[in-house]
Amino acid sequence: MHGRRSLLGAAFVAALLFNAPGCGTSGPKLHKMTGKVTLDGQPVAGAAVHFEPVVDDPTVTTSAQPANGVTGSDGIYSLTTNTTNDGVAAGVFKVTVTKGVGVSSVGEAPPPGANMADVYQKMRGSKMTPEDQKKSAPKKEVQELPAEYGDPQRTPWKVTVPTSSGTFDIPLKKGGGT
Repeated sequence: MHGRRSLLGAAFVAALLFNAPGCGTSGPKLHKMTGKVTLDGQPVAGAAVHFEPVVDDPTVTTSAQPANGVTGSDGIYSLTTNTTNDGVAAGVFKVTVTKGVGVSSVGEAPPPGANMADVYQKMRGSKMTPEDQKKSAPKKEVQELPAEYGDPQRTPWKVTVPTSSGTFDIPLKKGGGT
């Protein structure tokens, strides 16, 4: 009987430890988010989509992180926070879209399961030698989309996650605006 009590006690303590704050979780719950980026009704391929948490919003927790995606040839993006296409945390986000010619950080999406922290660190050049940075650094970025869509202060796009459908389409116009 005493052995049975000890076993139950140990199981109870293990359950408490596993459910303690910071244990057994890897951050906030992420919600799958996809959408289509169009410019005057046509799909935009190779655009970088960025969801930036609105920090003055009460629904955004201190653990909210930005999420990113790159559109395919069909204009469809899927958001990534930690690993490819894992989604985005709940909250309110400003959405920016950029597409530049000669920009080394925009290109094909990383392979499924890639560690996005490593991918972003590499994109920023922190793992590159000075010679590699000179070779891969763009001479001048030329944006193919109106500047307001890539500016967090001027973007007309704001979304609350999760959405009812798990999608957020972004219809851009050559002249800017919504």
